[in-house]
Amino acid sequence: MKNFALLLTSDNVLNENHYFKKGGLRPKGKGIEVVILQDNIEQTYQRVLDKHYPVESRLVL
Repeated sequence: MKNFALLLTSDNVLNENHYFKKGGLRPKGKGIEVVILQDNIEQTYQRVLDKHYPVESRLVL
């Protein structure tokens, strides 16, 4: 896969406001976080909103 990276890390590196730190996915181990690299992230984000997909947090650039 071109431009693929997998990060495995301890949750102690996460920001205190991160979903996992606020009690998300209890017990842990039932999900993944997906990071998508896009040249036009605003357009992709708007498409997600237009399709009414669930969004955990709003896009902040």
